[in-house]
Formats: sequence, C-alpha cells, structure tokens
Amino acid sequence: MRAIKDQLADLRDQLDTSALQTRNLTGAVNQEARADRSVIASKVGTGSAGIVAAKSSNGFGAGAGSLSDHNTTGVRSGIGDGIGAAKVARSGNSGKAGRSAEEFELVFDHNKGAIYPLYSRALRDKPELMGKLVLEVTVAPSGDVTDCRVISSELGDAELERKIVARVRLFKFEARDVAVFVARKAIEFFPTS
Repeated sequence: MRAIKDQLADLRDQLDTSALQTRNLTGAVNQEARADRSVIASKVGTGSAGIVAAKSSNGFGAGAGSLSDHNTTGVRSGIGDGIGAAKVARSGNSGKAGRSAEEFELVFDHNKGAIYPLYSRALRDKPELMGKLVLEVTVAPSGDVTDCRVISSELGDAELERKIVARVRLFKFEARDVAVFVARKAIEFFPTS
C-alpha cells in the first residue's frame, strides 16, 4: 500500500499545473436557481409518435390508386451456381426435412483427401488427364451413400471414374430423421504441376 502512495506522490510532483486555470463561479443574489434536466427524462409522460408510414403505403392495398403504376424488380443470385456447387433434389414426399447443401459440401470437403490421390495415381500413367466429373449422389437417412453414379465426365478414364464412385460410396453422413437426399457434385481435376 505504501508503494502505491509513493507512486501517486511522484505523479503529483511531476504534474505541471501552470496551464490550469481557477475560475470562481458567480451568480446573482436573490435570483431563482435553474437546473437543466436530462433530455432523456424531459418527455416523460408523453406518448410515442410511433412510425409514420402513411406515405410509404400510399396507393397500395385498400388505399387510393392501383398496383399497375408500381414497378418491381426480380433478383437472381449466383451463389451456389459455381463450379463444384451441389445441385440438391429431394426425392419422395414424406414431408420430412432434408439435408442441406452445406452439409453435403462439408462431407465432400472432409473426404477430398481420399479422392484426389486416386487422380494423382492415374495422372502418372496419363499426364494429359484433366477435366470435370459430375456425380449424382443419393444419401439415405442413415447417412449411408446408397447410390453414386457418373452424370458426365471430361476425364475419359473409365477406371478412374469407377474408383472415384466406389470411394464416394464409402462416405458417411450424419444419421438423421430426414428424407432421402439426392445431390449432384461437380469435381474439377487439374494437374498441379
């Protein structure tokens, strides 16, 4: 405790007070004192004005005018349309929720270390081997891949395609109470060197 007092005393000794000014407060004698209150509490007891939306809804609904004079703009997103994006389709009409495209992509990303070595081995025999492979994958509620087939291929190597399909059939998704999930997955293969 004494060390702290010594440090504070040193700070007081080092403080230059020449720039500080002393001002005496003055007020008129016999004048009413006035204190300004906080703006926050100044309107206590009054109601809220709410949101004024009269002009924004003018001409719509049951109001005056018609919808024929109003323009709308359609927006289309390219998110998920890129190369490698899964095209998701739901089979059956069980009414159950389905798996998400994100979950599907995560499982593929997690297992890409098992797919690309197959391509690297095939590349040793065929250095010109490259292109896009599109697979259709069916995932059961148990998380097992029940079907995987080649939709299109630019590889031109049936043996490599067969090995990739066999490897994808070993992928394991989380078991969930969902509908059967069918998705397409495009995989690009290019030599790294």
